[in-house]
Amino acid sequence: MNHSLSLNFFESYEEQLRFFAETTQIHLLPMTRGKAAFCRDLGNWFNEYNEEEGTLQFSYILPNPELGMSFPTALDVLSTILSIHDQSKNTEHEAKSLLNEFGIDPEKANQPLISFSGGELLLLSYAKAIAMMPLVNSLVACSPVYWLNRRNYRYWNLLIEQYKKNNKSVKVALLAGEPIPQQEPKECINTEQREKISQLKWKLIVDRPKVIFKEIKFPISYPEVSLLFTSDSNEIDLISPTLITGDNGVGKSILAKLLSGIVKPVDGGISSFSENGKSNARLLFQDSIDQIFGMSIDNHLDWVFRFDSDKADIAKSVYEEIETSLRSFLTDNHFESLIALGEANKRATLLQVKIGLIAERIASLPSLLVLDEPSWGLSKTISHYFVKIICQQAHKYGIAVALISHQLTWWKSVINSHIDLTKAGKEITKITRLEI
Repeated sequence: MNHSLSLNFFESYEEQLRFFAETTQIHLLPMTRGKAAFCRDLGNWFNEYNEEEGTLQFSYILPNPELGMSFPTALDVLSTILSIHDQSKNTEHEAKSLLNEFGIDPEKANQPLISFSGGELLLLSYAKAIAMMPLVNSLVACSPVYWLNRRNYRYWNLLIEQYKKNNKSVKVALLAGEPIPQQEPKECINTEQREKISQLKWKLIVDRPKVIFKEIKFPISYPEVSLLFTSDSNEIDLISPTLITGDNGVGKSILAKLLSGIVKPVDGGISSFSENGKSNARLLFQDSIDQIFGMSIDNHLDWVFRFDSDKADIAKSVYEEIETSLRSFLTDNHFESLIALGEANKRATLLQVKIGLIAERIASLPSLLVLDEPSWGLSKTISHYFVKIICQQAHKYGIAVALISHQLTWWKSVINSHIDLTKAGKEITKITRLEI
């Protein structure tokens, strides 16, 4: 087989997954239609599965790289694959060499994958694809650099070169506008010239918060690690929406969890202050599908607000306003497909999940709403407009908005302030406000 690199562009996460399933015959179970649909599809998979269908054809990278990991540590992931095609090698040494080759500290070989950042999991997916290369004839990759800081795109180029060198083909499934090294992204509707959204002042109060992740002894051994956040000022004056950037593994998601109270500091503290006062932030994780806990969107919202009809009414109003505005935008701009938004009376797409979760969080009236990679699973055009609507809705209720993203160029016409996280030591991350 001659090596080739093919790029395939889609407007929605659902179309991207359909392409992946048709190409690999690997079907991901539905996570947005409730437990009945999940169990039905799982039963169908068991009934149709045939372990004698043939040899493994593909290595693959999923839109959420976490879903491609079947073992608890990076060493387990790589060693298991390496031992299949050569049991005579020192698989632990080779696995650590692969981690190092793809920018992951070999000391993290035994670190639980649950503590890896999205970018680190993607880099591990690259290493896994190299380990699988002798067993397959092709790589199918979905959004293969989305989770990475641009300085780490070189690892994608390294992976592709290895597949080309070994005469393997590569098929890439991208959402329109997503970056891909050495290639021009598909042209998107130009939203860059639209006016910036309204401003809302807020403060980030930083009192040297320190997080400790305790030693793990079972089933694997991993030492205690800590992370300290510092800044030149205890109070950072910001204007919403605010962009938060930083390299992979620097602590952006940990910062978001600290602000939202999901992670508690052992020393110091960090908080946000806006028109709604000082309170915990609300957070939309980047892997947003998991946050409805296998329920349908409507069932999830009913469950959350079963004891608070006032907040339920706010959430319903916010949801309807966001979806109506998005549907009008997509129609007015002549999108060929409205698959990303789905049907208004049958909420089941990733975008509708995001709208529902945003509506839920706005209804709780926090001081700050943190969006961790809000464009995940969306094309550039849709995510750009979506974030603008979110900010308009949040500001209406006195809620500041912060975006964590590697796609700096996507948000230049949206943001009103910018903070960047950098390593100031092995276990120290510095928070700095940048001029825009």
